[in-house]
Amino acid sequence: MSLVLTNSQLSFLEKLACFRYLTAQQCLDLGISQNLNSVRSNVINKLFKRSRPLIERGSFGQELPGKGGRIPYVHCLTKHGAGIIADYWQVPEDQILFPVGGIQFARDVLHRIATIDCHIQIRDWLNGIGGTVEISDWYFDKTGSQKRGGSLEASTRVYSPELLSRGLHSKWCEPDGIVGLQIGNVSILYVLEVHCFPDTGRITEQLTNHITLLKNGAIAKKYRSENSQLVLSVHEHKSTFESVKARLQGTLGFDEVANDVVFNRLDQIKNDITQGWVYADGRPANPFPR
Repeated sequence: MSLVLTNSQLSFLEKLACFRYLTAQQCLDLGISQNLNSVRSNVINKLFKRSRPLIERGSFGQELPGKGGRIPYVHCLTKHGAGIIADYWQVPEDQILFPVGGIQFARDVLHRIATIDCHIQIRDWLNGIGGTVEISDWYFDKTGSQKRGGSLEASTRVYSPELLSRGLHSKWCEPDGIVGLQIGNVSILYVLEVHCFPDTGRITEQLTNHITLLKNGAIAKKYRSENSQLVLSVHEHKSTFESVKARLQGTLGFDEVANDVVFNRLDQIKNDITQGWVYADGRPANPFPR
């Protein structure tokens, strides 16, 4: 590698290649440095303030809704930074995913941060038990091309004609994340939905789509997989955590897949992903055993 980087700086670039976007707090959560001041001054600023920056920084300048403070900066790899990691890992540059157009989102920034918080905890748990990642698709990763009239779509998009039969406007849905894990001799597809909006009806409709996908095996077909599948419904708000569970139990067909959908609170996952999971009827669940 032509650049001289500290271990912490290199680690941050590698984590960005894995998670795509990270805040300074998430950098700290990943153990890249010992405190936020060190993260910002010795890692982020050193990578950002170069003649050819290795990372890009997105500033949103908004108050956190109902929480005080401001939305944190979000960071991603630049093309140059992605090239450095490709060189370090000795892989083709097109294997390092990064937002080609830079940070262009604003509306879903808090949801994106929350989704990555969950991704971080899943990886941390997996590392602790010695498992491996076989699939790692996220709604903010795009496939396709806009050239010659083409379009981009989320890598998690799943097509199912049955969705149209339910009166929806499209025959596809896009989960926040689809993660395939190998744990010993067991393989499983985790389908992640992170709910940051306090709208019980909207969340119930979203999860009703997953009832359809669970019953017809559309996600398993997408990945040509016979692995078991589990939908993770993660709630920022206690109100939706409680009300969605109650409403889903009255949804036609939910009883057939009730053991394939589990629920938890976002703050609990950020504290300990192995705790707090329940089924819709309140029974304890254990999707991430110790």
